[in-house]
Amino acid sequence: MEVFLIALPGFLFHAYSTAPMLMGMIVAIYWLRAGERKVYLCSLAGSIAGGAAALMILWGALFGDGLEHSSRAEVIFVVAPIYAVLPQGIAYAISAAVLRRNPEGEEVSPLARNALLIPVIILAIMLVGMLRLSMKGNDLAVAEQARNPATLQRIFEASRAGRADPFGVPLFLAQNPNTPPDILTQLARHEHPSVRGHVAQNPQTPLTVVESLRHDCAAFVREAVQNRLGAEKTALEAPTAPHVCGAYSQR
Repeated sequence: MEVFLIALPGFLFHAYSTAPMLMGMIVAIYWLRAGERKVYLCSLAGSIAGGAAALMILWGALFGDGLEHSSRAEVIFVVAPIYAVLPQGIAYAISAAVLRRNPEGEEVSPLARNALLIPVIILAIMLVGMLRLSMKGNDLAVAEQARNPATLQRIFEASRAGRADPFGVPLFLAQNPNTPPDILTQLARHEHPSVRGHVAQNPQTPLTVVESLRHDCAAFVREAVQNRLGAEKTALEAPTAPHVCGAYSQR
């Protein structure tokens, strides 16, 4: 649940692209309940056309590989509803022209009623893809914001196994004040100095682990240790056995 809540803002941003189709569906349902056949069919046709156009535009971003972190994918979600409005309006206008010749008062057939399932299915496909995208591209946000130790442990293990960003996740975990001490202890051996520097500053990092970084090869890591423990305690003496950058390991 925590992972979903963290992903919710991104999901809502992506869901904005369904607005034209969703509005068309709402209008179609309203006129269907009112018994207005022509306006219902026109609204339905527009909703289907707009939804199909949006789905085609977004398909690669929703179900393709490697786009979840790209700025191009985010731009697509912004412009998709704009491009969907055009075919939606054209479909409405064509339907209105075709139905103008039909007699007034004709009831909505069962087939026409069931056709409302088409935009519903399109909407469901889009929302599933958006949820998948939001959850898949949410690793860094989870590492930065999560509070549940089990959630943080899962994302840490995913990073170690190569299923999540091997640098970004440790970097944000090192900065998260809710990260458990055992994870921070392991991150203190991370190969990137920036991760070790944040580990030294994290209030959850055990002091013994912080002190183990006092002779780190990176100057700013040693400074972070000094800031955490205090200048008088660390003194930052010249290390007799300095670490060699690049010799660290996450495991």
